[in-house]
Formats: sequence, C-alpha cells, structure tokens
Amino acid sequence: MRVYRLRSIVVGAVALACTPVPAAAQAMAMAGAVSGIVSFGGGGLPPLPALCVPASFSFSGTAQLAMAGSSGSAFAGGVGVTGGGGSGCEDIAHGTGNVTVGVVTYVTIAGGTSVSCTGLTGPYFRFGPHVVLDVLGPCTVNGGATQTVGVVVTGEFLPANAGDGVQRPITSAVFAAVLAGQG
Repeated sequence: MRVYRLRSIVVGAVALACTPVPAAAQAMAMAGAVSGIVSFGGGGLPPLPALCVPASFSFSGTAQLAMAGSSGSAFAGGVGVTGGGGSGCEDIAHGTGNVTVGVVTYVTIAGGTSVSCTGLTGPYFRFGPHVVLDVLGPCTVNGGATQTVGVVVTGEFLPANAGDGVQRPITSAVFAAVLAGQG
C-alpha cells in the first residue's frame, strides 16, 4: 500500500503535488530555520529586462534543526547545509528546476546526537525573491535506521550586491528560510 501525503505549498500559480512515501517510513518529523549564500554559475541571472536563460547554482549555509523519530531518536542543534541545482529557463521574475540538498553531519557536544541527510532531491519554484523547495531523500538520526523524509523549505533571496538584477546580473544572494518535514 502506498500512502500519499501533501508535501507542496501553493505559491502563485504553482499546483499542489502529492508524492508517494512508503507507509513504513513515516516515523520522523523535523522543523527548523536555515540561512546562507547561493552562488549562480555562468554569468548569473541576467538583469532586467532579459528573459529566460539556463542557470545553475550552488549554496551553503547553516540551520538550526529539530528532528524526532518514533523510535525515540532525536536531534536538536546546528547543522551545515550544502547543495545545488539548475534550470533550463531562469530570469529575475521566476525560475523552476531541480535541486539536491545535503545536511552535513554534526555531533552535538551535549548528548552526542547526530543527523545526516544526503541526496534530498526534488523541484524548486522561485517567484521573484521567494523560493520553495520540495525535496525527498534519506535521513539518519543518531546512527539509527535511515528513513525517507520529505521536506518543504520556503524562504527569501536577497541579492548580495546593490544593483544586482537591475544594473548587472545577480551572481550571488543571501537566503533565509524555514523548513518542515516528515517521513
């Protein structure tokens, strides 16, 4: 039996999406906040009024994350976040493509807990500065069983340099977002 659960947020004209998750894997929940910097490859996102260019990006940052599993495993603390992705059509107004996210394993000093999520993949949707990621992949808490977790991240980008996007391409931006997930 496949269990379907709603994992996407409606933003503008983006449709809702349901992603199948194995019923046996639904034993973990997470929430947190993340911030960092994103760098755009090539010439960056072109300034107005340019339209639709292929784009690639990479990002890194930190998150304060809380996770709890039905087996009693739990994690609360800081983690490193890295990833990247791309789109065949991106401009200042909007973009849609695929993203891969990894959570760097940190061990908390108090209690020795750890978390690792590698290869969380899925689509992203960006409307101006607002972005939504809808990723799915494996996570492990405290070295226990790996579980498939779906995570929705929603946040904002701010160009790192004054005039970016208007007078010149956006080559980097800072971001801040919140996230929630289950698996």
